[in-house]
Amino acid sequence: MAVNAMQEDLLLPVVKSEGGEDFEGATVIEPLKGYYDVPIATLDFSSLYPSIMIAHNLCYTTLLPPGGPQKHGLGPEDFIRTPTGQLGPYWSIL
Repeated sequence: MAVNAMQEDLLLPVVKSEGGEDFEGATVIEPLKGYYDVPIATLDFSSLYPSIMIAHNLCYTTLLPPGGPQKHGLGPEDFIRTPTGQLGPYWSIL
């Protein structure tokens, strides 16, 4: 649906979940105390990636094509320009 909406230059509203859904948490292995002489890595990509996307409104579903803000009747106060020059609406108007 998102692909079709994007092809038609339509914006999709964001539906926030009500929460309360139970899910199994991540596997956490407690570290052993001591000195390590080799690099140690911590991996938490499953929560990091969506958090960055949400915090900076970088989701592909809210990407506006060139000329998109004016086509949808958005003024300069309604959208944000990313450091790479991409445009997206503020969450308050979705």
